[in-house]
Amino acid sequence: MKLERIQEGLFNPSIAVLRGDEYLAFRRDKPPWNSGKSAILVSKNGSQPLVAKVGVEDPRLFVYAGHLLCSYNTTFAAKGCCIGVMELDGPSVVSDRVLKYGAPIEKNWAFFSFGTRIYCIYNHNPYTVLSFGANWSISKKTHATNMSWDYGPIRGGTPPARIGDNCYTFFHSSLPTKHVGICVGPYYTGCLEFSARPPFAPKRYTKKPLYSPTGDEDLAIFPGGAVFRDGTWRLACGRNNVGSCILEIPHSEVERAL
Repeated sequence: MKLERIQEGLFNPSIAVLRGDEYLAFRRDKPPWNSGKSAILVSKNGSQPLVAKVGVEDPRLFVYAGHLLCSYNTTFAAKGCCIGVMELDGPSVVSDRVLKYGAPIEKNWAFFSFGTRIYCIYNHNPYTVLSFGANWSISKKTHATNMSWDYGPIRGGTPPARIGDNCYTFFHSSLPTKHVGICVGPYYTGCLEFSARPPFAPKRYTKKPLYSPTGDEDLAIFPGGAVFRDGTWRLACGRNNVGSCILEIPHSEVERAL
């Protein structure tokens, strides 16, 4: 396992590969950029990240029908926040749609595609997959599962990536502090394996974290995207809400933990 810092000031990144080009998307939050207003920036093959959309957070890149898409959540407001999906051409937004579904606060959907449809992992406990039809109409499939995980509530997660008959998504969790009862870290990273074909039934998951912080320096590692290359997973991760990193995990290590 290897952790490499790649950006300071840009965090909670995602990663995807389309036609041999590697894209990274980042969240930006602090002044002097836009007086502290959040934004999503996109980089292609290591180029300077450019602003794609202002006022949204936590990008997750995925590929659908040869197009680069990016999900995000709207910034918190009195009425909560929800998930949106935009198609990108580099940093340019081709189309954009906000999805009205679920609870007042929606975050951490993990989108992927199969055939002509878009899906997402909506929840892990119970394991729930959403399917999107015409005009982003939504149907839901819930599997009776009980993922025992001792490191806080499981949250998505990287857009699933396929290897053979299986897909893999890397989730995160955090434990509440003893003082205020909210999750502020440390963050833990695990992996879920599920069938690559509908209804995308879960198969295995790591019972212990693949990544656990060893000190305050990298207390909150937040995976937002994963690509598989030469037997190794490259996870684009936020780091402590101040920077970004690439976490490399050999697939053999994932297999041993499943």
